[in-house]
Amino acid sequence: MITPPSSARPLTTGIYPIIAKEAGKIVLTPVPVTPADDVRKKLASLGVTEADVDDAIAWARAH
Repeated sequence: MITPPSSARPLTTGIYPIIAKEAGKIVLTPVPVTPADDVRKKLASLGVTEADVDDAIAWARAH
């Protein structure tokens, strides 16, 4: 039995890849997982409030 190199084994790390096709090849680029606190800080820096998020969710569910 031939064992594939580690790069050919399934992704089991919980990291979701960006999938792209380049020059006829499929390229998987890992996307770093950002802790929720970092997301909250970024939203706050953009002036996005909890009410804005609630409104966005309500809008998305209605459409």
